[in-house]
Amino acid sequence: VWDSYSLKVDGAQTGYDIKETSVVAPFVVTPGATVDVVVTVVPHTDRSLHVTILSLDGEPVDNATVQLTGDGGYDQTRVSGLPGQVFFEDIPTIGTYTMNISAPSHEGQTQQVNIQATEQLRVTMTPTGL
Repeated sequence: VWDSYSLKVDGAQTGYDIKETSVVAPFVVTPGATVDVVVTVVPHTDRSLHVTILSLDGEPVDNATVQLTGDGGYDQTRVSGLPGQVFFEDIPTIGTYTMNISAPSHEGQTQQVNIQATEQLRVTMTPTGL
């Protein structure tokens, strides 16, 4: 059925978190069309962060570097693939973390992220020169 769809997994109930999807959600299915979505799941952790990095036109940003730092020396870096997503699992404590994002041909960003449980965040990056 044509519509706009999102995916959500209750990690505490299923034992899994979504690490990455092959299509950026929400995704639109037009009349008469089908969309194949590959979902990569990982074992559930109490605190995690799934980040989707998009350009101004809503397209995923490949090869974006995302660094997440916080109290207690937490410092992890991930690089997005073609779907423009990164996943941080096993975040040690509840609290505010600093996220630094850089990507080729885009302006860098720094923002604060409040991690309480399984968190999802969409970030829109501005191309350089705009």
